[in-house]
Amino acid sequence: MNNEISDTGNLSVRSAALWGIVSLFFFITFLVYFKSLWNPFVRWDDGLLIFENPAIRAITPNTLKAIFTKFDPELYIPFTFFSYQLNFLIGETNPSIYHLTNLILHTSNALLVSWFFVQMGIKNRLAILFGLIFALHPLHTEAVVWASARKDVLSVFFCLMSLNWYLVFRKKNINIWFWLSLIAFVFALLSKVVVAVLPGILFMLEWQRLGLSKKSAKRLIPYFVFAIIFILVALLGKQGALTQATFSQFILIAGKSTIFYIQKLFLPTNLSVLYPYTDPITFASLSLLITLGLAAMLGALTDYLSYKKKISGFALSIFFLALLPTYITFMKGGDIYFASDRYAYLPSIGIFLLVALLLQSFEINIIRKRIVTILLLVIISCFGIMSHIQANVWSSTESLFTHSIKLYPNSHIAHNNMGNIYRRKKELIPAIESFNTALAIKDHHRTRSNLGAVYRILKRYDLAQKEYDHVLAINPDSKEAHFGLGILQATQSKYTEAIASYTRALELDPTYAEVHINFGSLLNKLDKPEEAIIHLEKAIHILPFSSEAYYNLAVVQRKIRGSKAAMESYEISVALKPSFLAARINLAILYHERGMLDEAINQFEAVLYYNPSNAIAKSALRQLRPIE
Repeated sequence: MNNEISDTGNLSVRSAALWGIVSLFFFITFLVYFKSLWNPFVRWDDGLLIFENPAIRAITPNTLKAIFTKFDPELYIPFTFFSYQLNFLIGETNPSIYHLTNLILHTSNALLVSWFFVQMGIKNRLAILFGLIFALHPLHTEAVVWASARKDVLSVFFCLMSLNWYLVFRKKNINIWFWLSLIAFVFALLSKVVVAVLPGILFMLEWQRLGLSKKSAKRLIPYFVFAIIFILVALLGKQGALTQATFSQFILIAGKSTIFYIQKLFLPTNLSVLYPYTDPITFASLSLLITLGLAAMLGALTDYLSYKKKISGFALSIFFLALLPTYITFMKGGDIYFASDRYAYLPSIGIFLLVALLLQSFEINIIRKRIVTILLLVIISCFGIMSHIQANVWSSTESLFTHSIKLYPNSHIAHNNMGNIYRRKKELIPAIESFNTALAIKDHHRTRSNLGAVYRILKRYDLAQKEYDHVLAINPDSKEAHFGLGILQATQSKYTEAIASYTRALELDPTYAEVHINFGSLLNKLDKPEEAIIHLEKAIHILPFSSEAYYNLAVVQRKIRGSKAAMESYEISVALKPSFLAARINLAILYHERGMLDEAINQFEAVLYYNPSNAIAKSALRQLRPIE
């Protein structure tokens, strides 16, 4: 193996050739992922982080303060939110803008991987080929096509920039490269704290490759200081997850996930958005003991090779160090998930570097060199096809969870999400079936609340009441159950009980915007408009882009504040949701009352655009615009 770090220049090629390589990378990644640029957002964090997130809809002192002082709700990712703000500035909530940004960042990361490999002594040809493997590996598809995975591709982008610039600094000994590296590291931490392992990688680099000295160790202190600060911040957001699991569970699942990622890096089939683990996590589990033993042996090998100062040991160190932060994230909402595709995004670089080193040592003559090249080209082609297919899984929320259920039918979350998909499509019988399947796997309060909502829509009030009662008997502090019960009680004209349910839901979560909206609507119905406005304005403060909140506010405003205030709220409601027909009809009526006939006609015509058979709009247009 070549133990020398090569020149950090420009991949030892002319500038034109370098641009050709960059163009090749972007051409290939766009060829594979082009179709995914038109994927919609999925209802799997995309709403929370992007299209329902008020903090990304403007770049102002208030929104900047919000993204730098809040979690997501678990992770501290202000630079990721800032990138979403830039996307919104360009294309508002057009998903293609967000997907395109992810793809550009991912392709850039693949190029940075090639640069890093060259600096590690890998020949240009192999560095380029392994950069393409990184670009097209199916295990990375989730990080590319899922808009909410921006934090992964963005943090790794800055992390690789920091790593490469540090190597340039160590080669050229020009301080500007050191400061650029340190700044890039801070940017990486602000994108996602998982890259806090970089100081450990740099330490291993100094020790194994560059020659650790007192001076070089001292130089790494700022990296460790920033890493520790951001780790402490990250732990504040992860307190719930850390307290839900025992130490033995952390160890056993860490072993399973480690072997899983290695397996999928070499055989990336049957990939899923969810990898639930429902068996007991104990040392009595033979499968967990086997994976833990294999992971321990691999760790021992890494330690031995590192002690011998072999570059292969450094490669394995990258894998383990980058994987380390993911070991504490397997517990989510009381459920256990032993892996996530995007968690292998940074660790995979270590495995790829190890394989590249092994293949480079194998290339002792031209014949073996050609064999390796052909083999890698075949692998790249296969990975490209597999990634293109995997990207189609993310073409819709329904496709995403249908695929997950196919691979992991024991995922109650996937079945619950399918139930919500059917409910939004008003396919209520399939929704009930999905919720019942989820409950058969795990009796979860949110699933029962969702099932109760479906029964309410079907006017099976007795069954809806039964579901909510069941939830509250087990979990009296379920805000979803109190909210759903309040809606059910209001539907049955049990207004006193409904008020009590809404009040309890808000005691549990004062920021529950949907409760404020429904509470405001109920209070208006009870002829308490002033109280109704208080709740609706709170809802708008919490969820400033809720068209329903503005609609309900307009209904109340017309009673006590006049048609002008109501008209302004209806206009905002329509602007936020152009297909909101009730808001358009009410707005058109107000326009007509205020003598704004052209505006009224425009609104009724818009209603017919979305619903050509709408009788109210047709009748109004016949009166406002009689046929000559």
